[in-house]
Amino acid sequence: MRAKDTTVVIIGCGAAGVTAAIGLARRKIPTIVVEGALYPGAENWSGAVYFCENLVRPEILGPKAIDQTAIERKVVKRGMLLCDGRVAVGGAIHSRAAFEHCYTVLRPVFDHDLAQRARLLGAEILSDTTATALIRDGDRVLGVLTDRGPIYADLVFLAEGDASNLVTREGLERKPAGPRGLVEPSFLQGIKEVVALDPKLIESRFAVVQPRSW
Repeated sequence: MRAKDTTVVIIGCGAAGVTAAIGLARRKIPTIVVEGALYPGAENWSGAVYFCENLVRPEILGPKAIDQTAIERKVVKRGMLLCDGRVAVGGAIHSRAAFEHCYTVLRPVFDHDLAQRARLLGAEILSDTTATALIRDGDRVLGVLTDRGPIYADLVFLAEGDASNLVTREGLERKPAGPRGLVEPSFLQGIKEVVALDPKLIESRFAVVQPRSW
């Protein structure tokens, strides 16, 4: 059998994958992260709300380091809206304590920044690399096959997120069947609130300088 390339290989350099990579790298455990995009976050053109309880653990980043990442702002209020297509009902919770480690982030910027921190700690990140299949020996998983070649490891961690290409291809995805024996679709919808501000207030807060008219 071929000698291993690394101890752990992680598929996906999103929030879950890169957090695991940081924790492993801090423990000096050889880790390779496989990311299909050109760079971590390149295919996530959206904002998101991140609960960072795991990232603020001292063995990962710690609370002080979180404030130095590419977060947008802290969250102090969250709401929920339920709608059946005709009637909607909702509510909101306003609490700094409940959302102590909750932040809004821009995925392309935050994921890229977090991946750079993992690199500085010693994790190897292979961008623009697609995982195509698991390498198996009977029931044992020996590594992962990519479009750049095989990577052998003691442990394979699938952190593909909602893409789940490899998870689905390997038959590892489990969904409850509906009453007719079919897989029922499900989704989670998020709504971002837009707050209108006076233009002069916006210019003041963001130090916008009006161009001179000649």
